[in-house]
Amino acid sequence: MASIPGWFFDEISISNTGYLNVPSGIFDFSATNMMIRVDEGSLVEFSFNGIDRHGILKLEDQFAAWDNLHQSRIWFKAPAAAKLRVWAWLCQK
Repeated sequence: MASIPGWFFDEISISNTGYLNVPSGIFDFSATNMMIRVDEGSLVEFSFNGIDRHGILKLEDQFAAWDNLHQSRIWFKAPAAAKLRVWAWLCQK
């Protein structure tokens, strides 16, 4: 994980086929923008509450991006092992 003032980067490995009790990604910041890309694996589902599927990320997609994302926890699951890269541009305090 790399973090310098103003931005954040992390690589996340996903091996669970269901949403876990603990989120796969817990981000302790407010982001103005967040971008996630699947680097390995066919697809990854994500949820902002650990129950409902809010979207699917696919390897062939360039990336998923959000502006003014107010979620600090994201659950991921995949039918097979997957790796993600997460970038965020942080809010100034």
